[in-house]
Amino acid sequence: VEVKWDGASYVEVKVDPIWRGRTCGLCGNFNGNVTDDKKDKKGQFADTDEDMAISWQSGKTKTCSRRLLRFECPYGSTYMECAPACKPSCRNQTPNPSCHMKRCKPGCYCPPPTVLHRGSCIPRDQCPKRPRKRKGRQIFKI
Repeated sequence: VEVKWDGASYVEVKVDPIWRGRTCGLCGNFNGNVTDDKKDKKGQFADTDEDMAISWQSGKTKTCSRRLLRFECPYGSTYMECAPACKPSCRNQTPNPSCHMKRCKPGCYCPPPTVLHRGSCIPRDQCPKRPRKRKGRQIFKI
């Protein structure tokens, strides 16, 4: 097991593939299906991330804070703990599908149906139109 922590709010845990489908807890069950990862200690789906995290708290210490940090994001974006690695933008409204296979990243993202344009979130239909590429013609042949 390899654990990386940014010292604030982001933790990354790497587990050897031999443990696939044999884990549980805050990092999910490692079965490749992210839709069933938010289960509490009793195996039930938790209503909120906070409820799930509290259910896995161990010991009698009160070091865990029940108050969650609120992140402020600029220009209409919202904070997400786990968002796609590739952000849709006016230039690239549908990122390469392989991009979605990369691990998610915490940060500020434009909520659908908006996309990023020059640092702000705007509706897709307000993206500036790019000039069409014209087909050239052959002038000479070598």
